[in-house]
Amino acid sequence: MKVQLSPTVRVLANGASSDENRPTLSGVNFTKEEAIVADGFMLVIKRLPSPEMKLMEELPDDGIQSVIVPADALKACKGEKVELQTIECLREIASIELLKADATVSVNKIVARMTGGDFVVEADAIQGTYPDWSNLFTPSSIRAQIAVNTKILKKLLKTLPDDSMLRLRVSDSDKPIEFQCIDPDGDIPINGLVMPLNANWLDVQWRTKE
Repeated sequence: MKVQLSPTVRVLANGASSDENRPTLSGVNFTKEEAIVADGFMLVIKRLPSPEMKLMEELPDDGIQSVIVPADALKACKGEKVELQTIECLREIASIELLKADATVSVNKIVARMTGGDFVVEADAIQGTYPDWSNLFTPSSIRAQIAVNTKILKKLLKTLPDDSMLRLRVSDSDKPIEFQCIDPDGDIPINGLVMPLNANWLDVQWRTKE
């Protein structure tokens, strides 16, 4: 497998889980078509651009359909252009059965190699199967839609306490999003609003700027 990792793809690593009991969620799952990250409470899916033909011709297809790359390895990558390449190799690990004899066994591992302009980051892929999320989206009619700038939303969240409950109220697509957040310092909640943006939902250009 060989895919391009732009900064907007690598930022998905920030959504990985830190729960040691769910190791498969501690990385980002890559296929040739999309990148997926989840932590048990949220899920983010990003479609990947098709790789250039010249890149695909450099290496034969290794047959790997998906790989879970550790979040820390993705965070270590810098720059605009980074390529992810999967490599199959043998690793020597301690044998549990023969631990007293200080013996090792060879196991086949998938390695994620990420290369940029002046660096190479390698990490063993996380073993296991990423959870099936396909049934989490339930088809339903859209009652209302509202557009919010992600920069403004991030700025808002930085003003609110960590690990607190946030309630959102959307009355109409041209009305502000009202919010109420539990304040750990007192009984009176934190209140506020976020102004909506005009968006043409029938035009994909709304995904950039309006």
